[in-house]
Amino acid sequence: MDTTTADPAVQLTPLAPLVDRVVAVAATAAATTEVMPPGHETWTAGARAAYRAFLDAQLADPTTTSFAICRAEDAVGVIRMRAVDEATAEIGLWLARDARGRGIGTAAVRELLTVARRSGHRVVVAETTPDNAAALGVLASCGAAVHPEDGRIVAELAVPMGARNGPVFEYAEDAPVLTGADDVLDTIVPGLYGQSVDWVALPVSRLTPEFFDLSTRIAGEMVQKLLNYHLNVAIVGDVTTHVSRSSALAAYVRESNRGRHAWFVADTAELLERLGVR
Repeated sequence: MDTTTADPAVQLTPLAPLVDRVVAVAATAAATTEVMPPGHETWTAGARAAYRAFLDAQLADPTTTSFAICRAEDAVGVIRMRAVDEATAEIGLWLARDARGRGIGTAAVRELLTVARRSGHRVVVAETTPDNAAALGVLASCGAAVHPEDGRIVAELAVPMGARNGPVFEYAEDAPVLTGADDVLDTIVPGLYGQSVDWVALPVSRLTPEFFDLSTRIAGEMVQKLLNYHLNVAIVGDVTTHVSRSSALAAYVRESNRGRHAWFVADTAELLERLGVR
């Protein structure tokens, strides 16, 4: 069965094959109001049927992706993501009582952020109540910015677009393709506030092909945007095909590699070696 996880202890497994198991877990280890809209105060046969219908509706919704949260192969909750627009997704989750307070919710949200990145989302939002200490703890652990709104708590999380490797932020190979300076500003810069990062490594595969056509000025604008934020830039990967088609680009690559702020390197190892990082 396909799973999505970076932590072997907590897995996000596609919900559809586990719906019956999830309904059983919910009925024995969660309140009705925690797992579905109001309408059933206690678990009855009717409440079980209503929750099953609620899950089936989620699975039928093309804008929603739902997972069972599993630990040691046992379903302990549900987490789902609904696309609000191209950049934003809304998330929600519940956990069985005996799975709470053990870091499982935090791990599940972090895994879902990876799914959000692969789907092209930059931001995820969530809502909870002021008295839901467990949910607020999970959101805080994931770095969410929260604010009250109409008696509820609204949280916003920036989707991580890569990972730090020493002084380098490595833009992920499954992150959205960057098409211009605005994408750099919207996608990369917000996630770097407060981090000790001097370089941003951009994979060739995550750059629009127009980046390598200097007449579009996209390369210069993207590099300059990062330099404006005191971030040096490394283009990581094989550019020989692009260079072979343009003498101007070949000259740009040579001149960049003679400088100190924008380099073209074969891989991250070469970048770290040039930086003297061991």
